[in-house]
Parts: sequence; structure tokens; C-alpha cells
Amino acid sequence: MNIEQKILGEMCFGEELVVLDLAAASDLEVLDQMAARMLAEGMVKESYAAAIKKRESVYATGLELPEMGIAIPHTDPEHVNTPALCLGILREPVSFGAMGMADQRVDVRVVFMLSIKEPHAQLKVLQALMKVFQEEGRLTALTACATPKEAADKLRELLAG
Repeated sequence: MNIEQKILGEMCFGEELVVLDLAAASDLEVLDQMAARMLAEGMVKESYAAAIKKRESVYATGLELPEMGIAIPHTDPEHVNTPALCLGILREPVSFGAMGMADQRVDVRVVFMLSIKEPHAQLKVLQALMKVFQEEGRLTALTACATPKEAADKLRELLAG
């Protein structure tokens, strides 16, 4: 079990928090499936799934990047047990609301779901993720991973690099 390993300082992450080949018909289904994984691993409280869907409806997290669309959903600390990151690689892109543009949608292929205990940690995590996204080919390499362990190792490598 690698979930005890930390990334970005204090966030738990391991192959147990990687959902590969995620099939969903909507952004809400993606959020439900990933929140269920976070709950099963003890990272979040029962209230997390509803809270993250509510927050996503008000503050969308889809980002259109040159390589592909991503989403970075998260919610308030009171729904979190442990800081963690859950990685979702979607089988087919799913439409998410665009960050900062209520009337636009983004076809998302990779989701970085966050459980954050300290509000100040959010900025540090987002900055580290943005560094990963800036270099072309990194997201594609992540989506090419065949196993959760391979994807977890690849994301660790990308965040360290």
C-alpha cells in the first residue's frame, strides 16, 4: 500500500487513489466515482461527494490546455479527513464547466481531485500541478499509463521534475 507516501508536501497519494479507464456519462458521475474512491480509502467524509458536486456547480474547475482538457475539483476542508490527491484518467472525454466561464464547457480527459485540509495549501498544489501541465507531452504520458501503479509513479515523477 503506497497511499502513505506523500506528494506536494503533505498530500497522500498512491496507486489506490488512481482511477484508470474511468467511464462516465457526465461530470457528476466522474465526481461520484472519484469521491467514492477517496471515501473508500478514508481520505474524505461521507459529505465529500455532495459537497464537491455542489462546489463544482458554482465554481467549475475545467481547464482547456493545449494538450487536453483537465479538471481540478476540490471542496471545503470540513469534508476532508486527510489531504490527498485522486487521479482520474477518463476512457472518453467528459464535459466539465470551464473555470471562470460559467457558460462554457471543456472536454476533460484527466481529473485531479483534491482533498485539502488547509486553505493555504490549495495554492501550492495548484502551482505544482500547473508546472506539470506547462510542458507538452506530460499529460499524454500520464494518460498512456497501463496500470494504477504506473500512473502513480508517473505523476510523482512529473511533480518532482
